[in-house]
Amino acid sequence: MHATVVDYLGAHRAAGYETASAFDPGPHIAEAEIAHRSRPDVLAHCVDTLLARNPEVVGSRLVIVEAAQTTGAYFPSNVEDYLPTPSQTNPRLAAWRRDRLVISHACASAGLALAVAAALIQRDRCDHALVLGATAPGFIERAAFASSGALTDLEYCRPFDASADGTALGFFVGAVILGSAAADRPDRPVISGIGIQTLGLGAQSDLDSQLWCMSSAVRSAGVSPQFVAAHATGTKHGDRVELDAVAALGRSLDTELYVSSCKGEVGHSVHSAGLASAMVAFETLRRGRIFGTQHCLDPIEAAGARVVSHGHTIDNTGPSAGIVNAFGFGGTSCSILVQQGRE
Repeated sequence: MHATVVDYLGAHRAAGYETASAFDPGPHIAEAEIAHRSRPDVLAHCVDTLLARNPEVVGSRLVIVEAAQTTGAYFPSNVEDYLPTPSQTNPRLAAWRRDRLVISHACASAGLALAVAAALIQRDRCDHALVLGATAPGFIERAAFASSGALTDLEYCRPFDASADGTALGFFVGAVILGSAAADRPDRPVISGIGIQTLGLGAQSDLDSQLWCMSSAVRSAGVSPQFVAAHATGTKHGDRVELDAVAALGRSLDTELYVSSCKGEVGHSVHSAGLASAMVAFETLRRGRIFGTQHCLDPIEAAGARVVSHGHTIDNTGPSAGIVNAFGFGGTSCSILVQQGRE
C-alpha cells in the first residue's frame, strides 16, 4: 500500500487553547481569523488553497472521499439536526461531476476515509483523491457524547492525563490530497500500511482490536514506527485502553513508542478527528519533531509507550514513520502507518 500525501491543510476553532498552529502545514486560517467564519467558508478556503497550489489535480481522475455524519437511506424525524456532508456545503464541490464516497463510521470516519482513498489510488481507480472532513459540533454530537457520560465540564480535554474526566468537542475542517507515488514529490509523506477492524457493538474501547489494527498497519508497511498520533480523547477508560495497546505494540517491536494526542488542543472533532491526527503525523515527519499533548500535565504510564506531555517535544529522534489512530463507537478501529518519502 503506497499513496503519496500530495498536500494538506486544516483549521480548527476550540475554546481554551494556547495556540492554533502546532500542526499548521503552511498557509492557513489562524484561530482568530475563523472565529466568526462558517464551516462551509473554512472548507472552501482549504480546498481552494490546495487546488491553487496543485492545479494538476483538477484535470485528473479525481475522487472525493469525505468523512461525515450521514443518515443514509433512513431519514429520522430530526434530520435537520444532521450536518450536511462537507461537499454539500460547498457549491463548487457539489457541482463537480466527480465520483464521491461518504464514509460514516462514527469517530473513525476520517481514518477510514484516508484508508479508502489510499486503496483507490493503489488500485489505479483514480489519480488523486480529495479527502475532506468538516465538523462543527451540533445537537447530535453533543447528545451522543453526553448520553454516554463522555463529556468534561471543562472547555478543553486532557488526553492521557491522570485527572482526565471526559472529552471536549471541537471545530475542525481539513482537506488532504492523496496521489500515486511521483518522481517529483519523493520527499512527501506516504501512507504505506493500514489496519481496520469493526466489532459492530459497544461504546467502550477494545484493546485487542486496537492492537490488531496497529500491528496490521506495521506488518503491511514493513517498517517500524517511532511515534503514534493517538485517538485519545480525554476519557479515562478510552485513553487507558489505547495507551496499553500502544505499549503492547511497543514491547512487541522491542522499543518505546512516543505517543501524543492533538485533542488537548483541537478538541474532539468527531467524524473529522482522524484528519487532524493525520496532519499532526504529517507535520511530525516534515519537521522531525514529535509534538506534546496539550493539557496533559500528569501523564499515565505503560511500559513500551511514553506519553509526550504538555509543553514538551521530542526533537532528537528524526522520526521516519508513525501510526495514526482513529477509533469510534461501535468498535470501529482504524490505524494508518505513514512514513517519510525518500529521495
